[in-house]
Amino acid sequence: MSKIVSSGRALHSSEFYTKKKRRRKKLLYLYLLLIIFFVFGSVLLLRKESFQIKYIESEFSPGGPTELVEGILEENYLWLIPKSNFLLFPRRSTKRAILENFPRFYAVKFDLENKETLRILVKEREVYAQYCEGNVSGECYAVDKEGLIFDRYIRDGNFIYTLPEFLGDPVGKYVLPKEEFLRINNFKERLAKLGINASGLEITNDNFILKLLQGGEVIWRREASEDSLYSDLEAFLLSPDISSQSEFLEKVLYLDLRTEDKIFFKYK
Repeated sequence: MSKIVSSGRALHSSEFYTKKKRRRKKLLYLYLLLIIFFVFGSVLLLRKESFQIKYIESEFSPGGPTELVEGILEENYLWLIPKSNFLLFPRRSTKRAILENFPRFYAVKFDLENKETLRILVKEREVYAQYCEGNVSGECYAVDKEGLIFDRYIRDGNFIYTLPEFLGDPVGKYVLPKEEFLRINNFKERLAKLGINASGLEITNDNFILKLLQGGEVIWRREASEDSLYSDLEAFLLSPDISSQSEFLEKVLYLDLRTEDKIFFKYK
């Protein structure tokens, strides 16, 4: 005689619950099997040769970012799914890796012309100035308009920045904090309107020393207001004693602006 079990709503035998549990187990196993088949099938599909990127086009081939991208394409997700699959190629992380490893690029774009060919398109920084270590024999590096040192550079006639201490490997570093760099370069361009043209800027812990094309220097404190400095210089150069001298800037050894509202100078 079978035992009757009450569920609160209806009366069922224990055999009924046993069969119900078996059906649930069978469904669970079936679902697991379907999931396994789905995952296995997806992995096989994503590993198919027809889904893989086979060629890389880049103006820097075979070096530069091409080699970096080739290494990434050889990697796998979870040891199973290749990153070379054109549907799963990690664009964002690859772009970030290129920009970190090659500071001379400021923009990277990938173009999949077809399933097999990946084109790497980059935009390079323009040389705004140069950072040089020490004297004329020191190494030089290219600097962009925001003060980022982005590549080795052959010393030429571009504006030169020098620092009190070497930066080690300076590539990827800034000559100055970005805001300070932009502020100083704006000041340098304003000084050109007064006929003060420079070839370089020496940066010390306390001062800026602008190297004039004529061979002299303009010195001011780093914390000084550029607007006040400009007003003082303009008034000084337009004063009768100075403006009456021909080629004054050719004669001067330095203009010292480190004392507020005063300018000291010395002839060569």
